[in-house]
Amino acid sequence: MKKYLVLFLFVFAFFACKNSNNFRTYEMAEQEFRQSLTFHDTLSVLVLGQNFMDALKTGGIEYELQNLTVLDGNVLYKISDESLKELQARYGELRISDYALAGYNFSTAGVNDLSFRYTIGGKLGSGPALKMVFNPVKVDDVWYLTLKDGNMASRDITASEQIHPLSPAPEKIVLNTKK
Repeated sequence: MKKYLVLFLFVFAFFACKNSNNFRTYEMAEQEFRQSLTFHDTLSVLVLGQNFMDALKTGGIEYELQNLTVLDGNVLYKISDESLKELQARYGELRISDYALAGYNFSTAGVNDLSFRYTIGGKLGSGPALKMVFNPVKVDDVWYLTLKDGNMASRDITASEQIHPLSPAPEKIVLNTKK
């Protein structure tokens, strides 16, 4: 019996050590993702955000809202009809008068920031403005736009609330497709 226990512990230790070499941290995944990005990626994300903001400025936001997606864990979903109706009620009558890119940051395929400052009346200046933050998500070679909510990681939150660099790497983002 003692031989089997020793053998079991040896096999367990062997596989534990072997699997630890495959462990990827969030920091490793972030570096790998950032290194894979091209100018085309940046341009695609900026165009997605600008199209949305232009639609808020000129009206006709319905098309942009229908193209929004929702990230739940590592699965990207088309926005639900119920959520679409809520967003149409919120943004359908909103007419911004001016906007500007506030910044963008890439972290991983599912955690990114794209933010715009905007005003409802008057030109955008150094005075009070509102902020809209998107979470662009990359699946394969295609970028999708999601709205950032208060539960998502962002470079705008305090350092203590950031994802720890030694946390496990996020899972690959997949599209929710019906078979």
